[in-house]
Amino acid sequence: MKKKIKLFLILAGLGGAAFLPRAFAQTTITDTTPQTDTTHEFTIGGSGSSNTDMDDSFGSLDFAYGQFTSPRSEWLLRQSFSYTNPRNADNGWIASTRLAYDWHFTDDARTRPFLGVNGGRLYGNAVNDSWTAGLEGGAKFFMKSQTFVYALVSYDWLFDRGSQIDDRFHDGRLNWSLGVGYQF
Repeated sequence: MKKKIKLFLILAGLGGAAFLPRAFAQTTITDTTPQTDTTHEFTIGGSGSSNTDMDDSFGSLDFAYGQFTSPRSEWLLRQSFSYTNPRNADNGWIASTRLAYDWHFTDDARTRPFLGVNGGRLYGNAVNDSWTAGLEGGAKFFMKSQTFVYALVSYDWLFDRGSQIDDRFHDGRLNWSLGVGYQF
């Protein structure tokens, strides 16, 4: 089963990569609103998975509020809530609150890729409370002048003390989120 899931993810990634050259080749689109240093943004997204017996499941809901400090520079506050119901353990919840900074490669195209960093706190009854820091990247795909669909991937590592930041990088975790957003 794991091989089928990995194969599906690889094929989905390759299929999506086939559209990247066309997406990044787009120039300024007149029906999108350029970001300015006063632009605010709200996003909502989520994910979930379960086995076929529905006795080993996971679900997540993500929110973010951001403000641009220049047309390509954005600070965000991200909140994530997750519910887990593992087969051989008690169910529980996990949450994270993170501050993030993203640099956008363009401010007025239909596709707006970005790279950034984040840091914050991971907590809940299904996890040991700890600090988290990470690197992230993604893209916003504008459907209307201020409304977009986004994809975000981050590599985060956990630590208890500042002296562990360097030691824990190789023990990181990969997170991804899909959702919708609105700029105002």
